[in-house]
Amino acid sequence: MTLFELYTSIKLRLEPVALEEAEQQARLIICHALKIDMTQLLLNYNRQISQSEQAEVESIVEKRLTGYPLQYIFKTVEFYGLEFYVNDSVLIPRQDTETLVEIALPKIREMNYKTLLDMCCGSGCIGITLSVLGNVSATLADISSACIELSRKNAQNLGVRNIELIVSDLFDSISGKFDIITVNPPYLTQAEMQSRQQETAFEPELALFGGIDGLDFYRRIASTYKNYLNPNGALMLEIGCNQGEAVKALFDNAHIVQDINGLDRVIIVES
Repeated sequence: MTLFELYTSIKLRLEPVALEEAEQQARLIICHALKIDMTQLLLNYNRQISQSEQAEVESIVEKRLTGYPLQYIFKTVEFYGLEFYVNDSVLIPRQDTETLVEIALPKIREMNYKTLLDMCCGSGCIGITLSVLGNVSATLADISSACIELSRKNAQNLGVRNIELIVSDLFDSISGKFDIITVNPPYLTQAEMQSRQQETAFEPELALFGGIDGLDFYRRIASTYKNYLNPNGALMLEIGCNQGEAVKALFDNAHIVQDINGLDRVIIVES
């Protein structure tokens, strides 16, 4: 079997997803399994593949056909130009969350912020990215010790030194005050949890479910965040696209920022 024949068979098996998506996934799976890049794949379509290579590709395809996310299979995901290690103990970083980073970075530079608290850190993608690009001393917190260990791995991989990692249920184990606090809390409603897509079902419920109306964590944060935010500081929270007004109403001096698609995505609260 040639690489092209293998690619064609995988693409057909991955349908009925959109053809373009099936093609892209087939290429990514082959590249990952055979440890080649896209250029090597395209230039060597006529290369014969061994039985062991085919078996490696097939094992990934079988896993993918169950709905298991490619990011978990590959163990990596790109976020804001940086590569993060992920596994199924953490939420997969998404482009939606890059909106929070895009807003926080200029604020950090404008206000000359020096300290950051990133809660519900998961893979560490927000806090580590802001530490790398914003040159802030970061504290990352999550209720999951597995998330903290994975964030530690990502910090080490990206050469981040000025970082502290704490197992904490929101502010429970946090001390001190910070110039900026970022949070991507669980915010799916009960109805959204019941109707979530197949891929999302493999992500940890702990990182997704925000209570019956999805607002439980925002209420808890609103009740205590002022004790941890410096004067002239900022609290930034990712939100579900239908939660803007409801979350805004929980905070003083808050406003909504939309993402590139015009959807409510971040709440900014300034002290």
